[in-house]
Amino acid sequence: MTGERAANGIQAPLPGRCGYFVQKKKRYCKMIVAEGKRLCGEHANTAPNSQGENQRRRIPCPLDPKHTVDEDKLKKHLKKCNSREKPKP
Repeated sequence: MTGERAANGIQAPLPGRCGYFVQKKKRYCKMIVAEGKRLCGEHANTAPNSQGENQRRRIPCPLDPKHTVDEDKLKKHLKKCNSREKPKP
């Protein structure tokens, strides 16, 4: 594996990847982040807004609460969510 190791022996997040440490997995999240951001969309609402980023409110998906979605994009998300009920052929 490439990348720097922190003083505690845990590998630092790769460039362009989320800086959220997943305690259960004992590693950093591997999701790709938007340019100029430090956290992915899934973890952006878990940390305090230290960079003055415009934060959208993320809510659990009503079809599958294992993932979240921006509240203002919920209607569009429900149309394409993989957990929606698909039409029968």
